[in-house]
Amino acid sequence: MISVKFYKAEDGSIKGFSIDGHADYGDEGSDIVCAAVSMVAQTTALSMQELLNIPIRLEMDKGNMICLLPDEYERSRDDAQLLLRAMELGLKNIEQGYKGNIRVIEEGV
Repeated sequence: MISVKFYKAEDGSIKGFSIDGHADYGDEGSDIVCAAVSMVAQTTALSMQELLNIPIRLEMDKGNMICLLPDEYERSRDDAQLLLRAMELGLKNIEQGYKGNIRVIEEGV
């Protein structure tokens, strides 16, 4: 199962996310759940880097990803939150259709 954690501050803003595990929905290389989760997460991270110029902490390895916003950032804060909330919404939608393959968790920081 894929586990997605969204790290949230007291004010509800998303500080980052981590993803680990495998969906085990299909064979490696043709698993549509893994592909969807990877696409949404990587697009969000790359958009924050390339479009918003936010120096995120990004680590990716096979089956694992962590993306964290810098502790102090103001520039493009609202835009980053919009991207992260859209990602959260998309992954929760995937979770509804594939409950045994992905779990979305909110965790306080």
